[in-house]
Formats: sequence, structure tokens, C-alpha cells
Amino acid sequence: MFARALIVLLVILNLGVAAWWLLRADPPAPAPTPHPRGVPRLQLVSETAAGASAQVAVPQAGEPPFTPAPPPAGPAPDAPAPAIDETGQPLATAARCFSFGPFPDAATASGAQAKLPEGARSARIRSETLRRGGAWTVLMPPQPDRAAAQALAQRIDAAGFKDYYVIGEGASINGIALGRFGAEEAARRHQAALQAAGFQAQLQAPASAGSATWLDVETSPSFDADAARAMIGATRAQTRACTAATGA
Repeated sequence: MFARALIVLLVILNLGVAAWWLLRADPPAPAPTPHPRGVPRLQLVSETAAGASAQVAVPQAGEPPFTPAPPPAGPAPDAPAPAIDETGQPLATAARCFSFGPFPDAATASGAQAKLPEGARSARIRSETLRRGGAWTVLMPPQPDRAAAQALAQRIDAAGFKDYYVIGEGASINGIALGRFGAEEAARRHQAALQAAGFQAQLQAPASAGSATWLDVETSPSFDADAARAMIGATRAQTRACTAATGA
């Protein structure tokens, strides 16, 4: 009997607790914590965006609709740089230059110039002296006689120049040869050293093998140099650097 009564008591207690839980009032909301003065309130990004949308979407009464300002204009995109050649000129107008020849004389070159095809912008005739293979010679001019040549040779030797000999025949007899050089620059340096020592040394270039005449032509980029060479009767067409010296 006691156990049955205990069970009934527990059931009644459970039913009472369940009824209290279902019928109880909600607890009051906690009071908001006061925000410190002078400290800005944190806002979520979604709150900021929502507020801005509301301001744009709902204008004040009597005011014209809000129109957002256009974004600031940035710098215009750079235009593609035009293609240029090795001289820095645009390919559309870049010149090409050639030398046609060699011609035997200026008259022949002038006749070839008149036959140049379309695309030749300007041309000029140029002559150059051809040198035979040989040496540049530094020498003293012929002296009045052999004795004078020997005396001058001794003075040159005393000045420290040991490479010399007195010429004994030919057009330069009694002259003094002071060295032979394969390059003009080396010969001129030796001549300058002798002149600085007080000797009026002269420079003799290798013998000339005649001259050649060339036709220097400035052309458009599409100019066909091989076809032009055959048309004007030149044996060669050489590429050359374009310079301001090329005239019409």
C-alpha cells in the first residue's frame, strides 16, 4: 500500500510541475547596457547598406528624386604604341636606305638615278677613292744631298726614334723613311710624335686604285631593292644607315 501511495504522489507532483512550466509568464527582457558617451556605435555592414538603400529609395516629401553622382572619370586607357623600327621611326613611314653601284663615273650614276622606280624618296651621287692594299708611310721629305740626309737622320736617332733609313733611290731619294703602318690611325700617331719632337714628318697614303661612284637612295619601307638594282643597271645594292645627308 505504501509503495502504491508513493507512486501516486510522484505522479501528482510531476503533473503539477508540468502545469506550472506551461502556464508561467515569460521572464522580462534584460535592460540594455548604456552606450558610453562619445564612442561611435558599431554597425554591421548589412545595417549600413540597408540604411543607405532606404535613403535612396525613399526621398523626402517635396524633394526631387535622388540621382547618384557618376563615378569619377579615371585616366583614359593608354592607346597602343605604334610599331617602330630600329631607328625609332614608325613603321608606317620609316625610311630604308641603300647604296647602288659602283658606277664608273657620275654621269652613269646620274642616268641610273633617273631610272629609279617608285618608292625612291631621295637620292644623291657619292664618289669614293679606292685604295690599293699597302702601308701608310711616315717619312721626311728629300734633303738637298746625301750629307744633309745623314745629318738629319742622326738628329732623329738622338731624339729616340730608331726606326728609320735614308732613301737611296727613286723619287724620294735623300728622304728619310720613318716607318710603315698597316692602319692610318697608327701612322698618324707616329707622325704626331715626330712633329712634337720638332721634325716635319709627312704621311704618305697607299697608292690609289682609282675611284668608284655610288648612288645613295632613301626609300619607302616597301621598296624592292633587288628589282631596283636590276632596273638601273647597278651590280650591287648595299643596305646603309639613313642619315640627314641624303639629299634629293
